[in-house]
Amino acid sequence: MKGYKPITININSFNFCKYTMALLLWMSLLFHSKYILYCVFLLLLFSALLKVKKAPLVFFYSNTIEKIFPSKEVVIDENGVLFAHVVGAVFSAAAIIILLFVNQLTGWILVGILAVLKTSGAFGMCGAMKLYDCMNNPNGKCCRVGKKFKCEK
Repeated sequence: MKGYKPITININSFNFCKYTMALLLWMSLLFHSKYILYCVFLLLLFSALLKVKKAPLVFFYSNTIEKIFPSKEVVIDENGVLFAHVVGAVFSAAAIIILLFVNQLTGWILVGILAVLKTSGAFGMCGAMKLYDCMNNPNGKCCRVGKKFKCEK
């Protein structure tokens, strides 16, 4: 999964997806709801499989609210978003497995870490998308964590 693949997407649809995922993770953590965590995992998994334009939350927003209140389009890296969805799906799957078979406290700590990471990414700080950009783009915007993983070409 290398390279930059630019696509255009409505910014409000994209933001709705990012903020909703972060909110769902915080709700899962706050209410200790495994069912919300299952939903997060499925949303991230289907988002990765269907790509960003057909991701469930983006698709929902684009075909409902976006029709009434259109927003500007923004160019994003489809591969970077795919990387972020895969990382989120793997983290949430790991949290589910740990919650079910290992230790409740450890599982909820992992959910908390994922919630912080998703919130950070949603607000444009050091998220998986930015980490992907940093690792694969010589002019990529690196956060402090990304600089440690930067791939030299």
